[in-house]
Amino acid sequence: MADSRLGTFLGDLKTAGKLDTTLLFLGSKQGQGPIDPSTLVVTDPQTVVDGAGVPVDFFVGEDGGIMWLENASDAQTAKANLLANATLEISYVLAGDEVALAGFGSPSLDPRVPDLVIGAKISTLWNTGFEFTDHGGFLPQDLDVPLIAYSPHLKPKNVTEVVSNRQVASTLLKALGLPLEQLDGFRLGEAPVLPHLFD
Repeated sequence: MADSRLGTFLGDLKTAGKLDTTLLFLGSKQGQGPIDPSTLVVTDPQTVVDGAGVPVDFFVGEDGGIMWLENASDAQTAKANLLANATLEISYVLAGDEVALAGFGSPSLDPRVPDLVIGAKISTLWNTGFEFTDHGGFLPQDLDVPLIAYSPHLKPKNVTEVVSNRQVASTLLKALGLPLEQLDGFRLGEAPVLPHLFD
């Protein structure tokens, strides 16, 4: 389905005489594990809430989860309880300073930041619904997604350097000849131009 839509889109650009001056990016906002659906294990998220062993204010989970506790001082206890329960299929739990070091912000400074960040083992989803493609977690199969750049003027090549979807904005500004400094992400060094496109 995506192939035919992309083909139609490229055909429309060609018909309109715009394909030759188009730089097209095809990407994904996140992955969603597992790749092999036959290995999928779906577990009720309430089991994770119960497994924390302390009062939980709110939990959201699929193949990764974020949890707010009624009392943030219970974070280390909840972490130990969750990791001790093998039936929950948990890969890791971040609590306290670990949450901040992972880039989520500090739970002690900002109530919007979860007290725990929880990663499920591969092929595990904490979900009670039937839709398993909305949100990815924090495992490599969720975070590592393809990013494809296309122009009739680009030579085909595989780039193995780690890049981010955030870099597309800076790259588009450069392609349009617009000042990169108008983009906060570029100025802060978080969104450099994608490598090898303008070589």
